[in-house]
Amino acid sequence: GRTDAKVRAYNKRALEALGEVAGADLHVNDLYAAIIGYCGLDYKSCDLQLPTNVHFTTKGQQFMAERVVDSVLKLLQA
Repeated sequence: GRTDAKVRAYNKRALEALGEVAGADLHVNDLYAAIIGYCGLDYKSCDLQLPTNVHFTTKGQQFMAERVVDSVLKLLQA
């Protein structure tokens, strides 16, 4: 099963791999950090995520979508 430690390891490796390709041009929208900021570190239950599931509720999908839109808009304005 997926654990928080595995998620952190996947994210770390993805950043390393993408950083090797994109270098300074890499822009990261850390949705993991946003979820942790809302739900708390090592949360067991949160209204953004389905119970005992890796998928997100409609509220969670909306939460992440808003952060993606904000991130893209900031880059377009730069």
